[in-house]
Amino acid sequence: MAQFRSSRFSSLVFAALAFALFSLFCGRVDAASRGETNSWNEIRDLASDVAVSPTLWGTVENKCELFIKKYAQSDYVPDVLAVEAKAMFKQQKWDAVIAKFSNGPTNAVKVADKLAYWTARSYFEKNNYRAAAENFARLGREHPSSTLRLESIYRECECYAKLDEWQRVIEELRESNGAFQQLAKANANDQWVVSGLLLLGEAELARKDPKDIAEARKTLSGIAPQPTRPELEWERQFLLCRAELESNAVKEALRATTNLLAAATGNVEWRAKSVILKGEIYERVGQIADAAQTYQANLNGDLPASTRQQALIRMVELTLRQDKTDEAAQQLEDYLAKYPGEKGSDFEWLMLGELTLKKDFLAPQTGPAVSPAGKGTNLLQQAEEYFQKVKGFTNSPYLGKAELDLGWCYTKDGKMPESLGAFSNALEHLPFSEDQAVARFKLADTLFLQGNFAAAMTNYSEIINRYSLLPGVKNELFEQTLYQLVRACLNQSNSPEAEVAATNAMREILAWFPEKMLADRSLLLYGQSQNPSEARKVFSDLAARYPKSSLLPEVKLAVARTYEKERNWPNA
Repeated sequence: MAQFRSSRFSSLVFAALAFALFSLFCGRVDAASRGETNSWNEIRDLASDVAVSPTLWGTVENKCELFIKKYAQSDYVPDVLAVEAKAMFKQQKWDAVIAKFSNGPTNAVKVADKLAYWTARSYFEKNNYRAAAENFARLGREHPSSTLRLESIYRECECYAKLDEWQRVIEELRESNGAFQQLAKANANDQWVVSGLLLLGEAELARKDPKDIAEARKTLSGIAPQPTRPELEWERQFLLCRAELESNAVKEALRATTNLLAAATGNVEWRAKSVILKGEIYERVGQIADAAQTYQANLNGDLPASTRQQALIRMVELTLRQDKTDEAAQQLEDYLAKYPGEKGSDFEWLMLGELTLKKDFLAPQTGPAVSPAGKGTNLLQQAEEYFQKVKGFTNSPYLGKAELDLGWCYTKDGKMPESLGAFSNALEHLPFSEDQAVARFKLADTLFLQGNFAAAMTNYSEIINRYSLLPGVKNELFEQTLYQLVRACLNQSNSPEAEVAATNAMREILAWFPEKMLADRSLLLYGQSQNPSEARKVFSDLAARYPKSSLLPEVKLAVARTYEKERNWPNA
């Protein structure tokens, strides 16, 4: 009996001890689980609040890092990694997202689709649309049941749109047996289905093919109105209007702008784009005055400067098409008086200067052409002031053009040193272009007028050598250049180099311009021309200076043609 009691007592003690140890272990496990769960809940709740407070994304990222360090084996780690990827993306740490999540951490398999999603979004924000498309496609391919599948298809096609691969967009979104159309059947009113159909319509319009345009009208007409999604409803109306316009149903397109402008109510950006489209429709039907008046609605001060400037330029262009130069200049003056130092208005100052300079050149030359509106200065001085305004914009892309125009002003005003400096500056700032060739020509002309014939000869020669691939320069400027080159050479006595250059230049004149003989006007040079008597003097000087030239027969023929131009038949 004693032995039995002793054995029973030992069993009871052992059981009590085992229960105590088990309870202690379970308490520790429960405590750890509660800590992990509480930390995860805090991260999850905080991540849902940052939609209101974007600055908290940094805090979310830090808490994710601390969680992973503290609970490396937790079942919550994959979800924490997905939140961390989102937090890093929201802070524009796109390179870091790509570096950390593009290959998918091995401990985050269950959220691999989300990591691929944020990686793809990061590539998109970095404008690497090809890599973004590949990652969105990988998401759909490797995770066909993902809740992100439909959005990833849309975003993949959005990348192709950015790359102007419209046919690829159409293939992905139009194919009846494709993933998008199959998902769309079951989710007709889903945001990404509607967005995808709108993108499909845009792609079909972008193709400009009549069949695709017809398909676009069909696609867009099949999208239900989106009253609860204002941005999608405005885009639907915008594309429907474009589809009518591209189908040459201009009257229908014009009527459709009523719904378009109504859908844009309350959003200045949408309204501005709607106004531009309506103006384009008026232009298409030739209602120029109505188009200009429509664009005027985009001059409102609540719009971005770039939008206002775009509207102003369209208005000015339409006014000039109606040969209303003074009115166009007034439009520019009124705008620039209201926004004198506005960023990006350097182009408007340049336009105003060129219109003013044009009016000065066209004015009767009975004295200085006076500026309108009682400014107390003549047109030439006013143009100079406008071009100087352009120079006040740091790193303006129009600086070279403004310097070129200033050179014209100084030349007409008889300020040779100033014009030499302006044309030199223009040559430095202008890219390789027709304008640069004109700047070099005018620089050479100015050097010629100052008696620096060697430098003039060098610059005239540079025009022939550098700009032969520009048709505008070759057709409009080469004849004048060769003529001036001959003149510069003839003014250099005892120069074998000048003699060779003059002979070559004359040979090219006779070969390239046998009929024109320097008599045509050059619009590129504001009407500067060489008349037959001046050309005859050059030919005669050439014959007198180089009596043994092999070109003499052709030169004499050229002289005869100058008389022919004057209808002086006996001398011809």
